[in-house]
Amino acid sequence: MKKLFTIVLVAAFLIPSNLKAQKNDNTAAIDDNSCWFVSTGCNCEDPPNSIIDCLGICDTDISNNPPDDDGDGNCNEDVIGGCID
Repeated sequence: MKKLFTIVLVAAFLIPSNLKAQKNDNTAAIDDNSCWFVSTGCNCEDPPNSIIDCLGICDTDISNNPPDDDGDGNCNEDVIGGCID
């Protein structure tokens, strides 16, 4: 006696659900983690995951940020034009 089996395949589509994400593709079948959100003060022309420093420059290299010891978004008083006085 032969047994017949029915196989049901279910496709799960993993797509970024937030249309504000950059590189959002609502036809994507697989989430490749390429979607990203623009940080406050930066824009889409800046590299993905850029953050703004206290001089208003958006980039991904935090080692070039001027000091902002209290984290208020304003450079320390001794920072003048990106240089430490």
